[in-house]
Amino acid sequence: MRAFLLLASLLALPAWAGGKPVVEVDLVYATRGAAFVDPALADVASDLKGLPYQHFDRVAGASLALVAGEKASADLGRGVTITVTLASVSDAGATVHVRVTRDGASVLDTEVERPLDRASVLSVGKADAGVLVIPVLVHR
Repeated sequence: MRAFLLLASLLALPAWAGGKPVVEVDLVYATRGAAFVDPALADVASDLKGLPYQHFDRVAGASLALVAGEKASADLGRGVTITVTLASVSDAGATVHVRVTRDGASVLDTEVERPLDRASVLSVGKADAGVLVIPVLVHR
């Protein structure tokens, strides 16, 4: 009976109970033209394809292992810094508070809620002939 109760309690834990969920952020340079998605963006390619651009190059990225309530920052290059707070996470999805600065100026301060393994794509603004976007993805 004890073994059954132990097994039942382990099955009730979130899949990441042995480790922290990971918030993945990438700075992406998106342009119109020949269709291309940087292979490093494979996890978010389907989310990027909904944008009015066809060419996606990864500039930089960060993997931030966090528990609910934790905050971390990353320098993504091109003057872009991101700060994320994992507000909540469950087997169904996650809520992440995102703050982005570009060249020291605040660009956005928002909260995104998505199912796990689905990205929210946030715009950072124009850059050269395209735009900079940041997919935010939480996975186990």
